[in-house]
Amino acid sequence: MRRLAPVLGLALATAALAGCSADAPVDLPDPDTYAQALFDETNVVRAENDLEPLVWDDCLASEATERADAVKDDEKLTHATLTAQCTDGELAGENLIRMDVEPDAAVAAWMDSPSHAANILTPGYHYLGVGCVPAAEALACSWVAEGDPGEGSAIS
Repeated sequence: MRRLAPVLGLALATAALAGCSADAPVDLPDPDTYAQALFDETNVVRAENDLEPLVWDDCLASEATERADAVKDDEKLTHATLTAQCTDGELAGENLIRMDVEPDAAVAAWMDSPSHAANILTPGYHYLGVGCVPAAEALACSWVAEGDPGEGSAIS
């Protein structure tokens, strides 16, 4: 049985690679699962920076999904001018991304951008919704947060 393990492993690896080609469709992750992972990773970064976690908001997630769908095919992702729509807050901001990377790498890319990092680290944000939609060979995602400007503002 020990001799079969390496052969079986090689056979499985060969079979898995046989389906890969330049013309093969991209196997995108589930958009809702990816959106939830972006939310979770955002709160990891906030915790590392001694900030309160954001609370998931279904209304904001719906807004974010609409935003992601609106920009998914645009050559350049462009932020909308946002106003608070779903909560009692007056502060609103958005991060956009269209990449084929793990959620932690997507949040890391946001953190490498001063304006996106400012949104993630805004203490005035309390609520967050993330929405993702398929876009060519990646997911397009919008991250929409709302909160109270008296507690800190962000660059959107």
